[in-house]
Amino acid sequence: MHKSRIILILLLATATISVAVGQSDHGPKATEINRRPLTDFAAHARQALRSGDVDLKADFVVELSGRLTPEGKIDPTTAVFTRQEGSPAMVDLVQRSVEAVNDSGFFQYLSNLEGENLRILLHQDGSHVGAGLIIKVANATRARSFETVLSLGVSLARQQKIGEEVLSLNEQMEVKLLSAISITTNDNEVSISLKMPKAEFHEMADHFLKEE
Repeated sequence: MHKSRIILILLLATATISVAVGQSDHGPKATEINRRPLTDFAAHARQALRSGDVDLKADFVVELSGRLTPEGKIDPTTAVFTRQEGSPAMVDLVQRSVEAVNDSGFFQYLSNLEGENLRILLHQDGSHVGAGLIIKVANATRARSFETVLSLGVSLARQQKIGEEVLSLNEQMEVKLLSAISITTNDNEVSISLKMPKAEFHEMADHFLKEE
């Protein structure tokens, strides 16, 4: 698992889509993902943390809505941060993470699932850390179909990891992340969410930060 995924809370949810799409072989090739924005953001985040400018455990809520372009990026003319609550420094950091993920091309996975309207919710309080994606698709039937495919993809990925004889610490963490993901539908919307105990999440974050 890439180190920046622990800092980029959003990727905990978007990783679900890459896993599921990868199972069906309909996702973009790995070479189409530009990792430079993620690397640049991770460097910025580590510097901010080391300088004491940001408290990674501070409460925040950030919500973004926008429309996906055919290329799988959030159209800047429609992107709006509808909620920006809590620690200003953390809100800024999380917003930068959304921009980095968008610039990297990770939302191509959503485009291939024919999602057009997207809502992203990231939050942290005294007890939990959460991330969620809500994708609007053509109709309720398609939403249920995507729910089935995505759920199967996550389940298969988790079982494949569990089935290995020896798991590295990173792989053990990946299993925890996969286990924390839930996928539901509401009419023509597919909701992909992750919720973890705050202490457990930051234990993983500390591990990755110390590796640098």
